[in-house]
Amino acid sequence: METKVLGLIPARGGSKGIPRKNIRLLNGKPLLNYTVETALKATCLDRVIVSTDDDEIAQVALNAGAEVPFLRPEEYATDTASSISVIQHALTWLENNEGYCPNAVAFLAPTSPLRTTEQIDATVDLLWRSNTDSAITICQVLDHPYYVYQLNKKRKLIELIDDPQKPLRSKELPKYYTHSQSVAVSLTTYIEQSNDSAPVINLKSMAGFEIDRKSALDIDTLIEFTLAQELLNERHENKN
Repeated sequence: METKVLGLIPARGGSKGIPRKNIRLLNGKPLLNYTVETALKATCLDRVIVSTDDDEIAQVALNAGAEVPFLRPEEYATDTASSISVIQHALTWLENNEGYCPNAVAFLAPTSPLRTTEQIDATVDLLWRSNTDSAITICQVLDHPYYVYQLNKKRKLIELIDDPQKPLRSKELPKYYTHSQSVAVSLTTYIEQSNDSAPVINLKSMAGFEIDRKSALDIDTLIEFTLAQELLNERHENKN
């Protein structure tokens, strides 16, 4: 059976931390373009759509090669609107207006400009192979849980993980991972059956594809924006 995977890029106009972040120039190119261009090269995606409420962002997306078949209603473009409600709106619109019903949706935040096409394809492939509802990119945690503590009311440090068999050498510690929002893929059936406060991925049925910390960078502040510039320059220099 042929499977259809929609690549959906959310890019609302009202970003607060960095105004107009999604189209702010990063090394001379709108931030949004990095995700659009990477997604368009992915063999696993049969469509790449940008969901936005903003006319200027829509034009930038079209110029980069993405589809913008609709403008997102205001109710799905607020600070409190959930990501899954944005996906549900897109799926409903596409089915009602185009009869398009994908089997899965790859949710690609435009704030992760260092993800690669190979990582998108590998995460989608993992979804089909894992027999789960969702697959997401992951990376190893920076601070290992064995070295994380809670502070009680008496200011006493309490180990988060009390393991008497805890290895003393860091290289012998078990690996722990955290979600990366670079690529999150879920079956359409999970998305359609979930309420609008549910996560984009099914936390009880998911697989993880490990990526490096650089690719997992998510831009939320100007410091991270500057870091992304440096990492992109470094990647370009390594290719030459």
